[in-house]
Amino acid sequence: MTRPGKFLLVTLLNVLIALVMYHYYTLSGSSALFAEFVHNACDSLCLAVAALASVVSTIEPKRGSYRYTRAETLTALLNSAIVAFAALTILSHIRIGIVAGNYMVIAASIAVPANLAGYAFLRRDESLNARAVRLHLMIDCLFSAAVAFAGLAVSEGWYWMDVAVAGVIAVHMLIHSLKIAKRSISILMQLPPENVDVEEITREIGEVPGVRDVHHVHVWQLDEFGVHFECHLKLDCELRLREADEVRKSVESLLKRKGINHTTIQVECSCDGFCSFSRALQVPFRQCRSQ
Repeated sequence: MTRPGKFLLVTLLNVLIALVMYHYYTLSGSSALFAEFVHNACDSLCLAVAALASVVSTIEPKRGSYRYTRAETLTALLNSAIVAFAALTILSHIRIGIVAGNYMVIAASIAVPANLAGYAFLRRDESLNARAVRLHLMIDCLFSAAVAFAGLAVSEGWYWMDVAVAGVIAVHMLIHSLKIAKRSISILMQLPPENVDVEEITREIGEVPGVRDVHHVHVWQLDEFGVHFECHLKLDCELRLREADEVRKSVESLLKRKGINHTTIQVECSCDGFCSFSRALQVPFRQCRSQ
């Protein structure tokens, strides 16, 4: 687990970069610098909100059996809206005009080392969040390098390069926000993950020896990390209780190979009268099921 202090430092670096970009934007009038200012300010806000959500998600509620796990998913949806709004703000401010390219180069020369410093600070951390932040910092480095290149270009009179870089940053943010929103809504609507083929899993479970039928199949996510699965299995009525339990374990092993570790499996008999289950307990099957 990544210590919150590391992400706090990265957030402060984003705030610093945003202030630098805004300062040189006011001096140069560059659309690209305005885009980078909005981009880094948006990142800082999203990091702060995400950090707060990660704390909230660990709180034990007074009612219910889950923590506030979906606080992070709700926050991701909120952050996607923030990023989309920021991208549209950039697009609405894009103007072709005479800008001071030297200020663009100076601002980029400050931003690139700052992003690399944040990357180096997290380089030994292999948590999912840390890897995501490192990737984001490298993308920021590329954008800052693009701003520097645009600064050199506008110094030669190619003012359209300033607008082009700003547009690329805005479009990237918009696409990224749509991907986050799609993923968040999928989790909140309890849809199965895109990498899980429910029909294929149902078919493979049906091929497990002893299974007669699979129904009431549901696959969903409580958050972005865990996949939950439930189903009802109708088993061969000639199976004994121990054999039925082995079938259940075989199905659980199959699901684990598919990356599903949270399972709820209800076992049923395929006959309507007496069976080996009931003979083992010396009671009718309908009573066996109730126990």
